[in-house]
Amino acid sequence: MEKEIEELRKKVRRLEELSTAGQNDSVISSLTASFMHEVNNLTGIGVTAASVLETRVAETAERLKNGTLKRSDLERFFGEAAETSKILSVNFKQTADLVSAFKKVAVDRSRRDVRRFMLKDYLNEIVFSLSPRLKKTPHTLSLFCPDGIEMVSCPGALSLVVINLVFNSLVHAFPNGSRGHILISAAVEGDDVLLTYEDDGTGIDESKAERIFDPFYSTSENGSGLGLFAVKRMVTEHLKGTVVWENKPEGTLFKIRIPRVLNF
Repeated sequence: MEKEIEELRKKVRRLEELSTAGQNDSVISSLTASFMHEVNNLTGIGVTAASVLETRVAETAERLKNGTLKRSDLERFFGEAAETSKILSVNFKQTADLVSAFKKVAVDRSRRDVRRFMLKDYLNEIVFSLSPRLKKTPHTLSLFCPDGIEMVSCPGALSLVVINLVFNSLVHAFPNGSRGHILISAAVEGDDVLLTYEDDGTGIDESKAERIFDPFYSTSENGSGLGLFAVKRMVTEHLKGTVVWENKPEGTLFKIRIPRVLNF
């Protein structure tokens, strides 16, 4: 009987691992779709601006060739060319920055390697990679992290923790088109880093709070019951830390404590 029970426990743990992977795959798929949509928008604006500039250059060149180019035409051309060039520069820089951030975070998400990184820079990359998804909502996200916090940890797990928490807020915290705010902050406490994640949404009923990290448990009908479960697994198993929920007058608060340097 004990052997059968242990085998059953192994199967349950394996199911939980597969469920976590499926939850993360779903979250990443949504994030990727938003990223591609934003890149397409930025590229479309750039193509349109380039087409307008091409047309203006051709028209101005034709007037110059025919001897009908006036000073006012030339001044207008230079003004439009400067404005269009600025649009091209801004859009292509945004595209390049977004691709760079998404690439860095995406590579880390697919791996569980431990490496050295600066926390503020990496959190900024994560938040920036979330910007296309957040732009589809009325909500805002702020990040506060001191400079100079160097970590030796698993950035892939950290990115999945942050992304799952943000998606959890977007799905559960702000119903009926309400406008909300998400705040992520970090601080060094001894050998640990304390990450605080909070939103000003509807919050979690205290009677249900003790089960929010359980697999397949959701406080809403539309939830998978895996988002916060995935967060806890990432924090405890890959980042070797702890995550707790705390009550607040308005919204939800999570405190995540992880070692600044992972020891094996």
